[in-house]
Amino acid sequence: MRAKHTPRPMKDVPTRAKDPEDPAGGKIVDITFPGVLLTRWFAEAQVRVWNVKPAQSVLLDPDAVFAGVRTYNQGGWCYVGRPAMHFVRPNIEVSLPPGHVFAVYVNPARLAYQWRLEVADPEDSRLPVDWTSRYDDILWRK
Repeated sequence: MRAKHTPRPMKDVPTRAKDPEDPAGGKIVDITFPGVLLTRWFAEAQVRVWNVKPAQSVLLDPDAVFAGVRTYNQGGWCYVGRPAMHFVRPNIEVSLPPGHVFAVYVNPARLAYQWRLEVADPEDSRLPVDWTSRYDDILWRK
């Protein structure tokens, strides 16, 4: 049986984002995609690592920012947007499918811990489905 390949540890990926505590104010803050998480995901599903690019786009130009993502973690935010593209396989990018948004989850330490496509709300295609019950508050929306 062949041993599973262990990728070389990846470095943290710093990026810029609208301030989650004042997204309408124009202040920019630093958010980090942790290298340890990227390394694990590279070994399991490389497309997640490729999707850091559209996640960075959403962090800088979100359609909405939600608070209270993980109540047990006392905070966290979800940035939601519709970037021009996302990756379906390494090196293969396509437009976002209709009826979907791209969500980026950030913890109180400003570390991104999840980014993915989600089904959009049928009444507002810029927001994720069931957003009123999934988050404590909507901080800002375009």
